[in-house]
Amino acid sequence: PTVRFINGPTILLQSGAYFDYVTPHLSEFTIEDIAHGLAMVCRFAGQCARFYSVAQHSYLISAVVPPEHALAALMHDAAEA
Repeated sequence: PTVRFINGPTILLQSGAYFDYVTPHLSEFTIEDIAHGLAMVCRFAGQCARFYSVAQHSYLISAVVPPEHALAALMHDAAEA
């Protein structure tokens, strides 16, 4: 449908899907939604000399841990998205 009526606390994600805060386990979101959200959030509450995103931080951490922990390191701040 081209029109969606929203009841309750939801947000429209980058992918076009809706995230429902009441039933998050029923929401469909993509890894791209997570990456986009983290790329738009600045670390340290923006108190940096230059923009340093949560996505950049996660990527850098994933590069310095042992390979078997790289995915966990990459996703460790995913909830912030």
